Amino acid sequence: DGAVWETVLADLRYEPYVRRQHAEVRRQAVMEGRRIPRDLIFSEVVGLRSEAREALQTFRPETFGQAGRLEGVTPADLTLLAVHARKSRRGRAT
Repeated sequence: DGAVWETVLADLRYEPYVRRQHAEVRRQAVMEGRRIPRDLIFSEVVGLRSEAREALQTFRPETFGQAGRLEGVTPADLTLLAVHARKSRRGRAT
């Protein structure tokens, strides 16, 4: 049947995008409860947009999930924040 083949082809065509979306959902679920270090200084996060920096400094979220729900904080800002937090943690460990 033609409709079945169209569905199969659509599934095959969009499968990489669906897989990528599932991976993003899993990554966000992991980040949801991950704590932001209390001593993290948002002004030191290189590349963080000023709107995000202001929101983070004003509300001081405890987790990346809370930070991601702040108005003005984008997924790119969260990535920069996570990288900075990871580097800071490594620096303290050595």
